[in-house]
Amino acid sequence: MRSPLVGADDDAGGRRRLRPVIQAMELGGLGILPLMAVLFRLHWLLAEHLLAVDYSQGPWGAGHRLFAGLSPYVGAHSAAVGGITFVYPAVAALVLAPFSLLPRDVAGAAFTMLDLAAILVTLRVLAVRDWRVYGACLLWPSILSGWETANVTLLLALGIAVAWRWRDTPLVTGVMIALLISVKLFVWPLALWLIATRRYRAFGHAVAAGLAMNLLAWGVLGFDQITRYRELLAALAGAQQDRGYSVMALLLNGGAPLPLASTLAACLTLLGAGVCLAAGRRLGSQASFALCIVTGLIATPISWLHYFALLVVPLAIARPRLSLLWLLPILFAFPTVGPDASEILIMFGVGAAVCLVSAQPTALVSAQPTALVSAQSTRLVSARPTGEPACDGLPAERAGQGGKMRRRRAATLTDDVRSLAGKLSHAGRE
Repeated sequence: MRSPLVGADDDAGGRRRLRPVIQAMELGGLGILPLMAVLFRLHWLLAEHLLAVDYSQGPWGAGHRLFAGLSPYVGAHSAAVGGITFVYPAVAALVLAPFSLLPRDVAGAAFTMLDLAAILVTLRVLAVRDWRVYGACLLWPSILSGWETANVTLLLALGIAVAWRWRDTPLVTGVMIALLISVKLFVWPLALWLIATRRYRAFGHAVAAGLAMNLLAWGVLGFDQITRYRELLAALAGAQQDRGYSVMALLLNGGAPLPLASTLAACLTLLGAGVCLAAGRRLGSQASFALCIVTGLIATPISWLHYFALLVVPLAIARPRLSLLWLLPILFAFPTVGPDASEILIMFGVGAAVCLVSAQPTALVSAQPTALVSAQSTRLVSARPTGEPACDGLPAERAGQGGKMRRRRAATLTDDVRSLAGKLSHAGRE
């Protein structure tokens, strides 16, 4: 009788022979290719004078108007409403204004480099050490769109990563989430995450910091600008809500009338908010965090490709090493004119997949089978790493029950390991 260990040795030998080939493919596809893609794209954008178009036509001009004592917002009936214009709240206007002191091209190039650095630092903040993940991210169409247009989305991703990394420091988390919402309103579900995971002190800091920031910023711009800003948002939604990657665009382009599309989008947003709150108590902090980010993408009436770059944060938390999910966003073509229904569904499908993997232990999916048994049994009986929340937003009673369940599961797993080892040893002797 042939020992099963012989077959295992053959498989191991085959994997060792293929390892240099796999490493060469990874180096070429996730090392050299991303760098070449970034350099080629930069060269083409500079040659066509298309680098940083969002920043040049939006924040840079708004900063110039602000320094001249004028409103940073165009009128609701301006022709710019149909194109690129400054549509950020007052806090963003003040934060981005210093770049307008530079010449337009220099400021655009500087902001582009800031965006490129932001996505790399985001992964670093989230403790991603796998270099292949960095390469995969640079190939995401949403991330390409973010840095080549010099948009603030990649900076938002960095801020969200900071909020997660220091989630057990209420002041840092609260102030950061307040700043993020004050810069880009569609990330408001992050405040729900604080409530869902019972981070009430952080929520209090967020409310206080948000009020202080916005009172100061609107005071500088003039409180009369609030009405102008709201009118601009309404006009922009009317002109652009049937374009882009939003749920509204999907429904309107599918033939739904505007009232029905608005109602369905609002219902989906409320459903997402409810699921976020429930997930914080039942599935833990990580799942609720991912759901809140996806809910923000569902809620916004206008969404562009670079908005989905925010999915890099929950995916890096759930999968810090390379997996198929890191490659999925690369598999659909970069749109040249505008997205179709399939591309919108793909992006929301990626978001749903990120939420699913965030709701289950990373080790059960990403660990190698040979290392899973010993690593998982050790993890089940060991204490949580220093700096991790004691119960991740779950009640203390449930956390205690979870500890008992982990010990029982560890004992069962140990018995299974011993039994399997005995069977293999007996088979080898035969």
